[in-house]
Amino acid sequence: MIDLGCGPGNFTGLFGSAVGENGLAVGVDASHHMLRRATIDNAGPNVAYLRADAQKLPFADQSADAIACLMALYLIEQPFKALDEITRVLRPNGRVVILTSLAPGGTRGDVRSRVVEGVSGCRMFGRDEIVKALRLRGFGEVEQRTGGLSQLVTATRHLLGGGKDTMK
Repeated sequence: MIDLGCGPGNFTGLFGSAVGENGLAVGVDASHHMLRRATIDNAGPNVAYLRADAQKLPFADQSADAIACLMALYLIEQPFKALDEITRVLRPNGRVVILTSLAPGGTRGDVRSRVVEGVSGCRMFGRDEIVKALRLRGFGEVEQRTGGLSQLVTATRHLLGGGKDTMK
């Protein structure tokens, strides 16, 4: 289990409790400060932390059963590159959960969205951006829940036609 953009490890610690005796939850973040906090506050026998770039993950292809990116995708410089990496690292039938921003009114680029982006420094995603991006990368069973300025998207990684992987 990978917790991408784990920050202080709040979710990573919970995932570590859930992965079972032989499982491992790995919190990944680009911030040394956040990882230091994570190792102090959310350590455990099935938890590890790694400083890495979400746009170039240091994991082998198809090495993770599940990936969570909770409240971090909107901070990544190239979020769709991070989705490419999630796809590469996730095993077929692996699950992804993404909690991220939703542009006001669901439309990225309108005045309200630009104002929120300017004030917050966070990218605001359109209602269909993440769903479409995952489907294009071979994910199925894509489900989205929206509320206010947030969206929760879950999906299962599949192989495309003839058993060929979506990423080569």
